[in-house]
Amino acid sequence: MDIERIEISEKSFRWMMSEDAMATEKTAEGIRNFAADIRKLETMIQSKLS
Repeated sequence: MDIERIEISEKSFRWMMSEDAMATEKTAEGIRNFAADIRKLETMIQSKLS
């Protein structure tokens, strides 16, 4: 495939993310879900060690 490469700085990436409400919310949702899963995993591991 012939995909055009774009150059982007961290500053412009952060600006684009903050301008896209869906991207911002979905990223935050993913982080919250990941954190919740880590807590569940820690609980499971602790119960196996006890």
